[in-house]
Amino acid sequence: VSGGQDRSIRSWSRSEDLVFVEEERERALEAQVDQAAVEGQVGSVAVVGGGGLESVKSVEQLMEGLELVTNELQEMQEGVKNTNVNSNPLLLGLSPLRFMLRLL
Repeated sequence: VSGGQDRSIRSWSRSEDLVFVEEERERALEAQVDQAAVEGQVGSVAVVGGGGLESVKSVEQLMEGLELVTNELQEMQEGVKNTNVNSNPLLLGLSPLRFMLRLL
């Protein structure tokens, strides 16, 4: 039993169920996507994709990679960088386009 500043009393009980935080977050995210789909706020593409936690992480990685490649290509076009000298270490020693293909 515990209490809070909002003057509520909470009763806690221990169970044998294993709870994984990542799975709970993924379930909550899926529930939010489902609720938004019911309300008509989400397009059919997002609903088909599932919108799970892994999908969100993958999209974030793609966006970061795309931003990195775009910046590198702009610097190469401006003549700031030579193609092989002083390349960004996040590109793993690959050309920007090869890095994007690897990321996909």
